[in-house]
Amino acid sequence: MPDIAKRFGFSQRQLERRIVNTFGASPREYIIRLRTLVACELLRSRPPYPM
Repeated sequence: MPDIAKRFGFSQRQLERRIVNTFGASPREYIIRLRTLVACELLRSRPPYPM
């Protein structure tokens, strides 16, 4: 996170606040939410496998 903030000219805290204001969640919460959505889409798009 510090590297990303530095790249955009923000402090880490400033970037975290912007993420919370934009996505309504902390960076960690947002990443978990995004990974869960992607996983759900992958599960929906693949044919079921026999057990």
